[in-house]
Amino acid sequence: MPKWLRISILLVVLVLVAGQQFLGKQRVSSWDEPVWIAIYPLISDDREAQHFIDTLSIADLKPLERWFAKESERYGMLFQRPIQLHLMPTVNAPSPPEAPADRSPWKVAYWSLELRYWAWKYLDDGFPTHSKIVMKVYPKSIEKLPGHSTGLEKLKLGIVKIRGNRIELPYLRFLIGHELLHTLGASDKYSYADHSPYYPAAFLEPDKKPLYPQNFAEIMAGVIPKTSKTWQPTNKLSLIKVGDDTAREIGWQK
Repeated sequence: MPKWLRISILLVVLVLVAGQQFLGKQRVSSWDEPVWIAIYPLISDDREAQHFIDTLSIADLKPLERWFAKESERYGMLFQRPIQLHLMPTVNAPSPPEAPADRSPWKVAYWSLELRYWAWKYLDDGFPTHSKIVMKVYPKSIEKLPGHSTGLEKLKLGIVKIRGNRIELPYLRFLIGHELLHTLGASDKYSYADHSPYYPAAFLEPDKKPLYPQNFAEIMAGVIPKTSKTWQPTNKLSLIKVGDDTAREIGWQK
């Protein structure tokens, strides 16, 4: 397909979904109804990874729903299930486009258009969701996952990458929660350079004296600050909370 035609198609898709996404943003920000999230596993050519996908059930993700309910209650939300997760059938599709190494505005914009087109082509199943999470599962023996998980508010789309190992289910729940919150407007609360947590945004007890060690991780940081120079990664939902900055970004707090 000629490049000019491909770009034209991407632009048409962009125009078609822009209005829908604007309305979706308004609905989510008001939190006047539960937010429906569809999770799409991508088919894998690795036998063990595919077995992980085939044996995954919505029950494996219910702890994340309960975590959202508990956290939203801290901010005065009225819904018992503010987030409703739906595990969709496996999607037979190529991997979504990877973010460019060169983060120049034009390349990022083109990647965003490609990703939007990919989602429209493979995930447009008519299911009424506010956000969609794509789950890419790799062999459990792989040492380093390629690329990064990501979540994009404008596309209402998250991509999580995980090894096909049930031992990593807690990490999967954390990843889905983190990237899902990106699609709802939350920003990262850590430095991309060394993953150090931002103060005070990543501190659940910013006025604690002494400040260190903290007892919890902020969901958009994923680490518990232990000293001014050390922090402990965690994916245990019992040790993770939504901080005030994140609550404001997603509309839980003014």
